Amino acid sequence: MSTRIIPKSLLGKWSVVLAGIGILVNVVFMILVALDNFSSGSPAPWVSAVAGIPVIAAFVTGAIAFIWSKERAFLVYLGLTLLVILFVVGEFTFPH
Repeated sequence: MSTRIIPKSLLGKWSVVLAGIGILVNVVFMILVALDNFSSGSPAPWVSAVAGIPVIAAFVTGAIAFIWSKERAFLVYLGLTLLVILFVVGEFTFPH
């Protein structure tokens, strides 16, 4: 049994797409925060709230694909770990 790079199941493919969208939205959020001076009416809190949705969805669909569909593609593993990586990096770089 070998590990593939690209998933074969539909849930595995959705996990990869949602992980890519999550990365893109988080990069846009980081650029927005770097350019914004946090004036009133700043869209940064809204983008921050939206940035987590595709990452959480990628984790859930990846976990379902991993457990039920027996998906063993590398990109699904990456989607599963993306939520954990972003959470840990965010907690240690931006403490509250």
